[in-house]
Amino acid sequence: MQSGGVSGFYNSPVTKATVLCVALNSICASIFQARPMLHLQIVPHISQHHQLWRLVSTHVAFANSSEILFGGLLMYHMRLIERHWGSRKFASYVVLSSVISTVLDVTCLLLGNSFGLTRIAAGPWSCLYALLYNYVSSIPITYKFKLMGVTLNDKMFVYLLAAQLLLGSYPYSVIPSACGWVTGILLQSDVASVYLKKWRIPKGIWNVIDAYFLKFIESSAPMRRSTRSADGYAVDPQIARPATGGMQTNRAVPAVPAARPRAAPSEGNINLLIGMGFDRERVVTALQATNDDPNAATERLLGA
Repeated sequence: MQSGGVSGFYNSPVTKATVLCVALNSICASIFQARPMLHLQIVPHISQHHQLWRLVSTHVAFANSSEILFGGLLMYHMRLIERHWGSRKFASYVVLSSVISTVLDVTCLLLGNSFGLTRIAAGPWSCLYALLYNYVSSIPITYKFKLMGVTLNDKMFVYLLAAQLLLGSYPYSVIPSACGWVTGILLQSDVASVYLKKWRIPKGIWNVIDAYFLKFIESSAPMRRSTRSADGYAVDPQIARPATGGMQTNRAVPAVPAARPRAAPSEGNINLLIGMGFDRERVVTALQATNDDPNAATERLLGA
């Protein structure tokens, strides 16, 4: 399994809200037999029946249980990007990538209608694969391992989830996934205008969302691990003392070896992590705490 920093949804309330909302919408659509109303199809839904609401409904729910499972797991891994960017920027990117991808989806359906491309699968494919592109390009590898002589890394688990999700609804998932991936490339390239890259959900709207929704579902910080004393009680390792009942003993206590001096962070590693969007002060502190290891420092910053 991929470590992914601090487990759970700590410091990633938007990711948690997205997973919960998509899962709830998908279950409700199944219970009330509304799944045929989710997918996007130009003819006849848009061109003849003018069901423009499908441009929105196609993003809010998956059509079957396997998509809910793999899509939810894939979105869970995207919480690292929210911790990196911050919740407001992450939520803005989800909205913006969904809008841009919808335009691309409709364009592909119009151009591909004569080739048999008539519909796309329901689900938040666009923002998922736009985020996946950012995950691939900006989240560093945590560890590597060998399987049957082939060197792999921890990101392989995310790639397998994305492939399984894509193949589960093939071929109807190809267009929204490809459009989402292209959207991720556009928003990270120089093609996108500065306005698009810097667009954020208006501050007033975000304050309302944060105060009346995200605050109620945010996850608390994970508990620190504790060690156990000889009698079985949990104790903090930083304040643990020998269980001597307060009596002094004449046994010599071995001297604690002096801590190794920490390696000074190199300017190259500092610039590397600053380029990922972290503040210089936090970068220097993390590199000092990890002996100038950029991968461990990134993990520390993402989990902070």
